[in-house]
Amino acid sequence: MNELFYRSTLVPSKESNAAVLQDPWEITYGPDDSLWITEAKGYRVRKVHPVNGGRRTILNLRNESGAFATTEYRRTFSDGQSPWPQGGMMGLAIHPDYNHPTTPKKYVYIAYVRNYVGNNQTYNGEYISGRLFWTWIVRFQYQNGQLVSPVKICDTIRGSNDHNSGRMIIAPVNGVNYLFYAEGDMGGGQFDNHNRVNKAQWKNSYEGKNSSLQS
Repeated sequence: MNELFYRSTLVPSKESNAAVLQDPWEITYGPDDSLWITEAKGYRVRKVHPVNGGRRTILNLRNESGAFATTEYRRTFSDGQSPWPQGGMMGLAIHPDYNHPTTPKKYVYIAYVRNYVGNNQTYNGEYISGRLFWTWIVRFQYQNGQLVSPVKICDTIRGSNDHNSGRMIIAPVNGVNYLFYAEGDMGGGQFDNHNRVNKAQWKNSYEGKNSSLQS
């Protein structure tokens, strides 16, 4: 159709031989005309100017000193640790009332794999074959250029080193906003999880399905 497209590099792949973004995962165009980006491996949230590529870190949940004021919310495993979850810091959703003229809700929701439990574990009396992680959904507030005041929305989502999914959106249902979260099938039946039951078709399991929470 004779259409022309031009590419502009906002963020280079490397600077001084180091990766600028460590596996960018979620890229959301925010209500403040910025790109909000999660790093799956870097466990950071960056804001990037969509025209000139200017960027800054607004959240760091790596397990390093000074990464975040509240140790409880940091990632507990280290860079290079094996196994690593597929994903890591994953979905990000911004509350639709972020810029409400009278009652703004500067809420930002983030899903990330927080900790590794182990291989072939028993949880609540159930034997779980394969790699077991825990995934958290946390609500932050954007204040003074940082994501602060974390509140756990859910901390019991089973994670894996495969097929975590982790996509999130906020959408209204009958006038009420809900946070929708997609959970993968945990890689049941393949590779490190070959003996793990694939529960995507089980009605009483969240694995391999989309769940919702009131936001």
